[in-house]
Amino acid sequence: MAFSPRFCQFKPQICSTKPRICQQKGIDSMYRDRLNEIRKEKGLTTKEWAELSGVSVDTIKRITCPDNPDKDSPRVNTLEDLCKPLGVELWEIFYLGDRSLVALQAEINALKADHDILLAENAVLKEKVEVYRDKNDALKDEIISTHNYYIKKENQRS
Repeated sequence: MAFSPRFCQFKPQICSTKPRICQQKGIDSMYRDRLNEIRKEKGLTTKEWAELSGVSVDTIKRITCPDNPDKDSPRVNTLEDLCKPLGVELWEIFYLGDRSLVALQAEINALKADHDILLAENAVLKEKVEVYRDKNDALKDEIISTHNYYIKKENQRS
């Protein structure tokens, strides 16, 4: 399932004078937290991330540090450069719901796979039940036949 930026809760606004993400309440912590989270998931250090993205370590720290005294927004192209080695699109760092949707989609896929396995196991079990019913019916017939035989023999003796 592909995600679309139209689902963003906070839509990044691009400033007309400079290509920067304008400050909106909470948006700076949103992309900062998502960038840090994804970087840690990928197992990258800040230095490795800087080398792969072409963005300086100082700039990365300034963008991702929660105690950043510099209130200036990062440039859009800088955020795009940071997203590339993480394997995400720019809009994904502004989208709060993607992790939960991804997790739900993974859970749905796992449940579908489990469902398919259970259906296959159920079919096998149904076949076994039929085999056992046939054997059970055959054994009943044999028991009844044997019982009738001994009753006949007993009646003949008397």
